[in-house]
Amino acid sequence: MNDVEQAVAQLYLDEAIRDELIDDEANLLLSWGESQMRQIAPQLATHLDDWYPHFLRLLVNLNRFIGRRAELSREGQAAALADVLTEARNAGYLPPDAGLYLGQQAEMDNCGALSELLGWLDLPQWQPPVVHPPEPENPSTALMVVPDAAE
Repeated sequence: MNDVEQAVAQLYLDEAIRDELIDDEANLLLSWGESQMRQIAPQLATHLDDWYPHFLRLLVNLNRFIGRRAELSREGQAAALADVLTEARNAGYLPPDAGLYLGQQAEMDNCGALSELLGWLDLPQWQPPVVHPPEPENPSTALMVVPDAAE
């Protein structure tokens, strides 16, 4: 996904990013997502395709957590937030302390809780996955020297 405009347009078309939210909440999440895309894309350059799936899963989990949090028990909220924070880490963000956030968000409406959480997520420090060359099938023969038949 080398075209940032295409990636941003895809955010707005993906219902899984907003299907649990009302309009104001969805607009906040989509606006933040677009802003993040535009800021991080130049830094990632050729690795945008690697980062983008992690970022999409983060947005989907944010949608689910905020949209369903009123229905969830404290334990359910903690589990849903853990999913959000895992995806945040996978996308390179340094997520907030879950316990501190859960305590603060309890009295907030969804827009406030989402805004608070998004405010704690700074631009990611994402690194592309390291690709290691495959290991030889039989390490004992990997460096075996075969004598030249002419010797």
